This record gives sequence, structure tokens and C-alpha cells, in this order.
Amino acid sequence: MSERADEVSAELELLDSLERKLLDLDRNIEGDGVGRDAIHSLFRNVHNLKGAVALRGDEEATGLVHCIETALDEMRSGRIGPSRELVDSFLAGADGIRARLSGKRDADCRSLVASMEKAMSGASGPAATGPTPRSPDEALAKAVGFPLSRDELASLRGEIAKGSRIYLAEKFLDGRLAQERVARLPIFETIRGIGRMLALRPEGGKAPEGRESVLSLLFASDLPPGEMVFSVFDPCRELPFGGARRRIGEVLVDMGATDEESIQRALALREAPIGEILVESRRISTGDLERALEIQGASGGGGSGAAKVGRGPDASRRDLRVEAAKLDKLFDLVGELITAEATLAACPEIADRKRRELSKAFDSISKITRELQETTMAVRMVPLEGLFDRMARLVRDLSRKTGKSVDLVVTGGEREMDKNAIEEIADPLAHLVRNAVDHGIEGPAARLAAGKGERGRIELAARYEGSDVLISVSDDGAGIDGEAVLRKAAARGLVPAGSEGRRAEEEEIHALIFLPGFSTTESATEISGRGVGLDVVKRNVERLRGRVDLTWEPGRGTTFLMRMPLTLAIVDAITLRAGSCRYSVPVTDVREFFRPLASQVIRAEGERVALRGEFLPLLRLEGALAAAGLAVEARRPIEESIAVVMEEGGRRACLVVDEVLGAQQVVVRPMPAYAGRVDGLSGCSVNGDGGVGFIVDTGRLMDRAFGSRGGA
Repeated sequence: MSERADEVSAELELLDSLERKLLDLDRNIEGDGVGRDAIHSLFRNVHNLKGAVALRGDEEATGLVHCIETALDEMRSGRIGPSRELVDSFLAGADGIRARLSGKRDADCRSLVASMEKAMSGASGPAATGPTPRSPDEALAKAVGFPLSRDELASLRGEIAKGSRIYLAEKFLDGRLAQERVARLPIFETIRGIGRMLALRPEGGKAPEGRESVLSLLFASDLPPGEMVFSVFDPCRELPFGGARRRIGEVLVDMGATDEESIQRALALREAPIGEILVESRRISTGDLERALEIQGASGGGGSGAAKVGRGPDASRRDLRVEAAKLDKLFDLVGELITAEATLAACPEIADRKRRELSKAFDSISKITRELQETTMAVRMVPLEGLFDRMARLVRDLSRKTGKSVDLVVTGGEREMDKNAIEEIADPLAHLVRNAVDHGIEGPAARLAAGKGERGRIELAARYEGSDVLISVSDDGAGIDGEAVLRKAAARGLVPAGSEGRRAEEEEIHALIFLPGFSTTESATEISGRGVGLDVVKRNVERLRGRVDLTWEPGRGTTFLMRMPLTLAIVDAITLRAGSCRYSVPVTDVREFFRPLASQVIRAEGERVALRGEFLPLLRLEGALAAAGLAVEARRPIEESIAVVMEEGGRRACLVVDEVLGAQQVVVRPMPAYAGRVDGLSGCSVNGDGGVGFIVDTGRLMDRAFGSRGGA
């Protein structure tokens, strides 16, 4: 990747981070209020962005970023309060900066600055709340729970530097505390026997019922908690100093440099020191991390130990930006290597395992190939979080345009998927979310009339199931009006005239909704209504060897479920033979094999086979091949075949084959042009002998067996 492209990528990451924080700010304006920490974090993000944009020499874009920075500085100083109008102008400014970074010089930064200044002049409302950043001494005093004098702080720091354990105890007393009485208390003899007194505060806490006074005691000791005699105190606990060093994330939150949500999000990204992740993602500055390490060093048993948290062995790891095309080329080469390995495995000298040295060398090559494949696969896998974050902005903008109040709930953003697949599903997912806001969620008045809350809810979720990733978009809107669908279909001649009066079948509705150009909206808007969308969603997902399922409940809502493979190129599979053709079934879909008897087979709703009290549909591949115009061989008697029990989406069925050849990795390639798209097959692969094998689409076969639509 060129240096210029690397800089643009870094700037776009800063913009992504800025947009996430602005959306959080927008939600907090309506919710619990805006914390000072959020404003400080936004200001640092914009300040870093300004420096990066300024290096480009784009004065208009730099001026726009500077205007956002000025507004945030006014916010953090308390001179203006955050408002929805300001957030709108910030987001519009971020869009303008993104356009300039993308080379669109026609983006009018000056008008964006003018609108932002207008929003600033009218800004009002409560200022940000929350703690201001604390010094190391303030952080120590906060952990103790009461102010400390200069001498007490010096003693505390000295004990911490020696690695002593710091304890805070309380003693409940009868009667009011007097200075001369405190000095004669036997508790001081106890402390002198186990450690060193650092500070005490008469009336330092709230006395329980039945007691009149409480004495707070701060002392140092070399004894661990397991050897302390806690019974002589009332409560006594070890503070997070010395032997119990505070975590760097806790220090950063306590400083006001970041918040707990940012800490948890950073920890979910990858395994690395938290300070390093936060700096790289621009959530804190290097200065913040250095000051936190100083505080941690002052409260963590020495500077060396503290440094290990943020600058340990893992901190020497460096990220390298690489062009996506180079990664794709590497992955293609790994695929070719797997194919070559399969060819080598088919050689007689390797297959019969008589030449031990040759077999040993081949086993080593197979192991290295597997590790190389897993490593390159991991490089291509990226979290869905970035894609889901874009949907949050989309929901916000659409809510404002439609006048609807909509909450977006996201789960599973940490799930990973092939980066190429994520790029392919970005537009389909955006359309489903747009469809949910515009068509699914009712207006506030209609929701209240239906006994619902005024705010609508859209749930965006991702989860793994076998070798697939499932992404769902659900809303709590009105569901699908089957009669309206039939009326529109009848008007277009898609169903017989007069069909609009009958009850719509779910299968029929599903088929109509996914037709190109079909829409139930009476008039087109800038958001939707032109009939372009769901057919594209279906087509794009199927291009990824996936499918789209649709369920709804009138008055309760609609759910679209996209099911796609985790990776697009290489799968672990069980290789089977049916006739002269070879097939591969993803290993995660296979449960067991058995040889059926003729007496086990019944003919009820097609062929079914009895297995341990369950009647499973029998699936044969001849129909799929015949539909594609491929040669079909005569069917063998069932007792001479093998039944492969497959499971997908909670459904179980048996695939009838002639032979199970074994497990291996296969490189998935598109179906040959002469075959086109074959229902029940998702692709093909090159066998070790140079022949072509087919990849079984378990989901589509299940749909045929159970009569389900499965996205058709």
C-alpha cells in the first residue's frame, strides 16, 4: 500500500471513530445526559483528525475540522451545551470531510462551517457533566475515600514504591470520639504490630445503628490478606495499590480520559495491551496513556510493573497496512496449494503409504498447508462491528427524515466474517434496515393506537451456526399486510384477478416480495417505494452461496434472516461419491453415516427413512443434476447406498450416496457456465485427479425436502 493510501486509511479510521462517538453523544442527549468524559474524548479525536487533514494541504477541509474542534472546546469549557442541532452539523461536517478525503473536491466545506456556526450561536441546554481529569495525587485520594495531606500523600507514595500492601479499615466505637481518647485506643497497638499507620480520620465514615462513632484508618503492611487478622477491625479491605496493582483501564476511566464502554469495546477487538489498543483506535492520546502509567506506577508497586501493562512484550507488535488485492492474491495461492496437495494425495506412492519417508514428508506438507490456510483465513476475517456501526448512523438519519422514533439494538458485532463477504452484504443490509424504518415501523400515533410504545425498535444481530454466519434484521412494526401484497400483485398481473380477496399463503407472499420491481408503497419517496431492493438483497446474498429467509407476525413485526458461509473460498468438507460424481458437504453439517435397509424406507410425503424413532426425508441429487441438464446415472437400490445424516437450522435429513471418500479441504469455485445455477449445489471444486466435484448446498436441499421457501 502506498504511503498516500495509508494516510487516507488512517484519516478514515479517525472519521469512523468520530462518527461512533457522535452517535453516542446524540443518544445521551435524549437519555441520561452527556458526560464530560464523552466531550473530552470527542475533542481529542477531532484534534488528531485536524492534524492529519492539515498535512494534506486542504485548507477548506482543515477549516471545517477546526470549526468542529472549536465547538467541542466550547462544550468542554461549559460555555455551550450539547444539542441535537450541533450533532447534526458535526455529522454533516464529518460527511463533508469524508467526501474531500475521497477526492470529491466539490464538497462545500464553507457552507458546512456556516451552518455549524449558526448551530453554535443557538446552542443551549445543560453543559456536560462528569469528572474532570485528575492528577495522580487526586486519583490516590479518591481511591482512599477522603482527602490526604501532603505528608500523608508522601508516606503513601513511599509505601507503594516499596511494594507494601495498603489497607483501609474502620473501627466502630461507642460514644463520641475525643482526640485524647483516640490516641489510647488499643487498635493502634494492633496496627503497629502488623504494619505502619499512614492516616486516620475520626468521624471518617457513617456509624451503623447502635454505634455513635466510626474511625477510618489507612495503614501499610507487608502481610498479604490471607495472613491478616481482619476480626480486630470492623470492615477492612485492601486498596488497589502495591501488591494489588490497579489495572490501566481503571486508571484511564478514573482520570476521565475514556469511559467503561470504550474499554470493553477495545478489549473485544483483539488480545493486546488495553493502552495500546486505545491509542491505536484514537480513543485516547499517547499523553493520556503516559499519565495513566504514571498514576499506575505511583499506585502499582513500582514503575517497571506498571510499564508492563501498557508496554509489555505484546506492545512491540506493529500493524502493517496491506492492499486488499495482495491479500486476495495470497489467498488464491493458498487455494492452489490445497488443490496441489489433493493431487499429490491421490498419487499411488502416497496413497498406499508404503514408502514411509515419502509419507512422512507429505504429512509435514499437509500440516504446514493447514496452518498456512488457517493463518490467511484469520487475516481475511474482520469483525462485523464496523458494518453495524454504519447502520446506527443510517437509522438515526432515517428516523429524523420519517419523523419516527426508532432505537437500534445491536448484538454480535464482535462476530467475524470474510472481509470480501462483508463488502458484498453492506448494501443488502442497508436496504433491509431502510426497509424496516420506512415500511416496518409505524408512526408514533399508529403505534400508540396499537397499544405499543411510541419508540420503535430494530434489532440487528449476528451469530454463528455451524460454518455459517446468520445476520438478522428484526423490527417490532406492523408486519406484512398479505392482502395489500395480493392487491398490488393482482394490479400488476402477477396473480389471477380477484385473488386480492382471499387469504394469502406465506409461501406466495414470500415469492412476490422478492420479485424485481415489486413494492406495496403507493408512491415513491426519497427513501424507498420504487421496487428496487429486496430482489437485489436476495441476488447478492445468493451470490455469496447464502439465502434470505423472511418471517413476520401481523401487528408484531418482521424479521429478515441472511444466512451465509463464514468464508467464501475454502471449506472443510466430507467428500462423497454418488454415481461417477463427487460431492462435498461442509463437515459442520454432517452428523453421522449409516447403511439403510429397505424395510426402513417408507413412502409418505416423499421418501423417508426411519432412524431411532425419527422419520427423516431422503434426499437424492439426481433431480438437481437433471434440472441443470447434467448426466444422471441409474439409481441404485437403497440397501446398496449410504445415508448421510445432515443437519441445518434444526432440520435433519439424509442424503443418499454410494460411497464416503473421506474428509478434506476444498477450494470453492463458481459453477461452470454451461451448468448455471443449480438448486441444491453452491459451487464446485477441482478434485485431486483433475476432475470436477460439486459443493452441496445443505440449506437448499433441506428447503426442498421440507417444502420450505428458503429465500426462493
